[in-house]
Formats: sequence, C-alpha cells, structure tokens
Amino acid sequence: MIRSCFRLPVCMILLLLSAAALAGKPIQLPLEIDANRKLSFVLQDARPKKDSTGGLEKISFTKCGYSVMRVPDDIFLPGRLALLADRLAEKLDTQLSGKTVVLEHFTLHRNFSKQGRDELKKMGEIGRMMADVGPVDCSSEYFNGGYSPHEAPNGKAPIVIVIHLRIDDKTIESRTVYEPVKDGINGEEFFRTEVTSALVKSLDSIVEKTEKKLLEN
Repeated sequence: MIRSCFRLPVCMILLLLSAAALAGKPIQLPLEIDANRKLSFVLQDARPKKDSTGGLEKISFTKCGYSVMRVPDDIFLPGRLALLADRLAEKLDTQLSGKTVVLEHFTLHRNFSKQGRDELKKMGEIGRMMADVGPVDCSSEYFNGGYSPHEAPNGKAPIVIVIHLRIDDKTIESRTVYEPVKDGINGEEFFRTEVTSALVKSLDSIVEKTEKKLLEN
C-alpha cells in the first residue's frame, strides 16, 4: 500500500509541496495585483489554521477526504488573501467602503479520490473491494475538497475552492469545482496553468455572489 502511493499524482504534489517549503521559494503564478491600490475596506482573516496549511485530508478509503490534498497558503504567490483583497477592491471598492470583510474560509484542494480508488482496483480482489466501499458523492464535504462525479465529468482530479465571507450580518459562500483541461502536466507548470485558472474562476464567483448579497435589503 505504501509503495502504491508513489503511483498516485497526490504523492507527486506532496513531494512538490515539501520541496517548495524547504527551498523557501513559492511558485509565482501569472496573476498580478495592483500594489498601488488602496483598500477602502478591511479584510480580516478569521480562518481556522487548517485552511492555510497543507496536507492530506484523509488516508482512510472509507472517507470522503481520501486522497484529497489540501494546498497551503505559502506554496504560491501572489497569496490567496492578496488576490482576494485585490479582486474585491477592483470590482466592489465603492460598495465595500468602510466595511470589514471577514474571511471565514478560503480552502483550496486537489481531489485525487477517483484516482486513488482506481489504483486500489489494480491491487487484486481485495483492492477492488476496498475501492467500492467509499462514498461516491462527496459534494457536501465542503471543507475536505469533496465533489460530485458530475462536477468532473472527464474523470480528472478537480481543484475545489471554497470561500466564505461575512460582511455586516451577511454571509457569502462560494464553492467552485475546476476540472483541469490539460493532460500530462504537473509540478510548477500545473500550478501556473490549472491552479491559476481555478483561482480566477473562484474569485469571479465570490465577487459575483458578494455583489448580489450587498444589493439585498
């Protein structure tokens, strides 16, 4: 079982995260923020510590978080908080003026559960039985990077991003599932292409939902 891990993409991601942490060199994403833009609001980071740290959610094949990689804050630049603040300021600066935006959650996962179960099936009858034990639809597992099969119809390991904000007495929640487009890429190239696209999709979603919520009476 331990040796089989190294056939899984999640293990390659783990190795990348470890190498990047040791080198102290975050991956530079092709995303820009306006360093001269002044925020008219305060962004308060109230996330639980787990949101900002990396690791595997679950090692048990009976759980929704099986083979789900939680990506830490410090693996890439610009950081996710800076990206969020810049996008909110760019699109909603007037509406948010003078307010405190409380960031309750900002999680980023790569979900290899399907790939992990496919590997189990290659381990003979016992492996196939193990693979069939786990849940199929994990979309309710927001903070473990869960998704439903129809959200990744091509069978690729999706990137699941959840952002929860609180503004005044309003709660704004966004969950996006991005299925990678390209095949055969990993490591830094994967972050610069697919993770970037997933982040853009997520930021667009939270901005749209925030704008709608602020218009409510």
